[in-house]
Amino acid sequence: MQCKCGGVLIDGKSTFRTSRKNFSLIIMNIPAKKCMRCDEVRFSGETDEKLELLTERMERGSSEIVRMKPGEVRTSFRKSTNNFTFIMEHVPAAKGTASDDEEVAPEAAVLIKKLVNTIERDSNEIITGKPSANLYDY
Repeated sequence: MQCKCGGVLIDGKSTFRTSRKNFSLIIMNIPAKKCMRCDEVRFSGETDEKLELLTERMERGSSEIVRMKPGEVRTSFRKSTNNFTFIMEHVPAAKGTASDDEEVAPEAAVLIKKLVNTIERDSNEIITGKPSANLYDY
């Protein structure tokens, strides 16, 4: 297979990064093709679709969390594994002030847990190519 620059595409792994208004998401070790000449990285069409679907889910979920308890103190949340890093800003804090992930308001923590579970499940499918249960249940 050839790149548009004329270089040869080889199999490898790459990283997907996206930042939106309320969150940043990084997924590592995704199978991809990389050009030997210009270093362009291409994911398969199926992988691109799954990444877009996952990003849309995270955008909807994070917006719901940020809209909770307007005007209250906010904090951030971060979750990292071998496969992904998820950072969310503007999360309602549990107390009057907040400085770390453990200070997230309980109602927000429940929704964040759902988002993290979705990322874990979907990123695993994207990386391994093996279907995960209920990928399209949201």
